[in-house]
Amino acid sequence: MFSRRLVDPTSKKAFFSNAAILVFVGLIASFLVVPIIGMAAGPTVTAPAAKQLLASTPNQDPGDFVLTGFAAGDLLVTVGLDNPPAGTTFSIATTDGLTHSYGYTSWVGITEVSFVASSTGATAMSRANTALASMTVSTGATPGPVKFKVSAMPKIVGYAFNPVNQSFYKVSSSKASWNTAKTEAEKMTYDGVNGYLATITSAQENTFITNNILGADNIWIGASDAAVEQTWRWVTGPEAGTQFWQGYGSG
Repeated sequence: MFSRRLVDPTSKKAFFSNAAILVFVGLIASFLVVPIIGMAAGPTVTAPAAKQLLASTPNQDPGDFVLTGFAAGDLLVTVGLDNPPAGTTFSIATTDGLTHSYGYTSWVGITEVSFVASSTGATAMSRANTALASMTVSTGATPGPVKFKVSAMPKIVGYAFNPVNQSFYKVSSSKASWNTAKTEAEKMTYDGVNGYLATITSAQENTFITNNILGADNIWIGASDAAVEQTWRWVTGPEAGTQFWQGYGSG
């Protein structure tokens, strides 16, 4: 089995044009620049006005992220905190018509979540907006910027989406050698971008893959020590050539 991370390092818009990023700064900041990533027209996620959050305070209102322009049908929505200060979490209070994506089980005291908003009986967009409006943030004692990444897109069957690094993942249903898996992954495309065996570049990504990649116990990743024994390098994707480990398990 193999996994692949689909990402275009030069332009995230190939996959992820409907996103809003809002940075909250705790304690001392008086204003913030709020970058909006998205298309000039069409579906968008708009960030709320910047607010100052207080340290060690539960259930603060960050304002409302608002989805607009999405067509009918189920939506995949993701919310994640990007490298938050220690102890910072968020909760979503209203979850009517929402279903957790694979691997997620809680709406309370979390740092990321992915869910499907159902279009049955109500519009998926309205359900997602109600959920996002009910979101609260609880901060720890450590001050610092709290960055949200919020995205929405039509529901995609067979892929897991990491809201923090904005990458898609897929596990093959067939078994293959590492070399075959690498070749097959590079032949696959999503939205015009080629896949590759996954590279894992952060603790968050490692946890995401462990918990959320469709229940796979054993997957190939894009690492090899074939060139020099015990010198492990990424050999796929934008990290190709980068050494990340020396030795075996105790390296």
